[in-house]
Amino acid sequence: MHPSYSLAERVSHIIYLLEKGLNEYRYTIRLCLLSALSGGSIYLLNAPDVVKEFITQQLKLVFLHARVFEYSMSQSSLPATLVDQDRNFYSGMGKNLSQAEIVFFDNIWSANPKYLNYLIAAIDKKYYRNGTTKDNIPIRLFAVASRELPDDKNAFNPLYERLLMRLWGNNMRDINITQLTFVNRPNGNDNSIPIELQVTDEEYLQWQRDISLIFLPNNIFELIFKLRNRFKNMTMASDRQWRKATHLLQASAFFSGRNAIAAIDLILLKECMWHDIQSLNFIQQQLNILMTTEAWNQKNMLTCLDSIAQSHIESQKQNNNTGLSIIYTYSAGNNTFHYCLPKEVDTLILTLLLKNSLIFNNIEIMFITLDYYELKHWLERGGDIRGKLNGAGNPQSLKMKINIDLHLVLYNEIMQNTQLLLLSGNMTRERKQQLEKLNKEWKKQYASFHKQQKSFFIHHDWLSIIRSSIKDVGIRIQQVYWGDYSFYCSQILRTF
Repeated sequence: MHPSYSLAERVSHIIYLLEKGLNEYRYTIRLCLLSALSGGSIYLLNAPDVVKEFITQQLKLVFLHARVFEYSMSQSSLPATLVDQDRNFYSGMGKNLSQAEIVFFDNIWSANPKYLNYLIAAIDKKYYRNGTTKDNIPIRLFAVASRELPDDKNAFNPLYERLLMRLWGNNMRDINITQLTFVNRPNGNDNSIPIELQVTDEEYLQWQRDISLIFLPNNIFELIFKLRNRFKNMTMASDRQWRKATHLLQASAFFSGRNAIAAIDLILLKECMWHDIQSLNFIQQQLNILMTTEAWNQKNMLTCLDSIAQSHIESQKQNNNTGLSIIYTYSAGNNTFHYCLPKEVDTLILTLLLKNSLIFNNIEIMFITLDYYELKHWLERGGDIRGKLNGAGNPQSLKMKINIDLHLVLYNEIMQNTQLLLLSGNMTRERKQQLEKLNKEWKKQYASFHKQQKSFFIHHDWLSIIRSSIKDVGIRIQQVYWGDYSFYCSQILRTF
């Protein structure tokens, strides 16, 4: 290892070299690398040949002097074709499985059931029996592939249950990256990764010990526990599978340069816990909910904000002095009198509550929103004014007048009218303190996400979804801070 590289920088450089010419499959490549670096197993469902070639030809280059064992299974094959009289495993090309770091079996469910015990020993214990002794296999990655999922009666289901990471062909290719093909790749004898970046046996073994020391924070454990409860009716994941998955999360944190599992790592569970397409879709849905509502405290922050905003709205509705008072003033320059807004009205979007609700087009209207400059222009020059009823839809023409008390009055189609009350942004000191505390919490959560998004093994689509969910909370906080309560007025309407 080059002394100037940190581990995260080294992994980043390895990823960059492996992805050359394979950008369409960049996240599949990264997941295969993570699995290999953490001593895991991977199942490829309906994988394109380019991914299989990557595993058998390129992934070995990550490890110093690594060897590959690959074999395509069939019903006609028997264990004897792989095991010689000394109980050593061989492929048709003469490569010895007992010395291989990368092991790959294609068409796995087509194999003769007599293979099962050999493969389970290899994946579970990383050994094979040689007479009365057990010989260790230096496996870094145990990979299998097939064109279909095993049925319920397949003899290899015990093996399927032991395969930790499961990648489906339809999800392997990044459709947002186009015109990139498997070209200009080095052949299997060329080493495209400098020796100073390659992983030695000593480093690999030390990393496995270091990975096990990665901390699992209480809040992340609680999120995992929630997911496990939600998954239990849709997945067949065993305790062993969850333990292996937790090790994978630790590895994700470790190779991304962190000393603890973070919420972002939990996204990897979607590659571990499914057993059919229905459970895959369900798990992705549940992870989406968790990532956008709970993982960065989004739901709790919004609940707190709702309480602050709605209590302020209710107090404003009960205050008879919140009517929007218009000022009638003289302009010396034009030698005219005109109406204008009071100085304390300074928000771009005004939320005006109806003192008494009115019916517009058979819909009960409880508040309107107006553009500050449109209202200012209307007060100065008259004419048409447009606004949104209940803050929804497109702005429409409104009939308003200024009464004798210099208050705004709104009329519906049958000339029923009510006074408009200004929803002031001026909060009590207690509510301001609550809002400031909430804004600090939001900044903390956003900073946490910003740091975590540097993970190498999470797809950018997930990062975009999470970032939007956190930013939406921040936008809502700022709206309340600047006196825009239109969203919360709409929320109150839904309670009627």
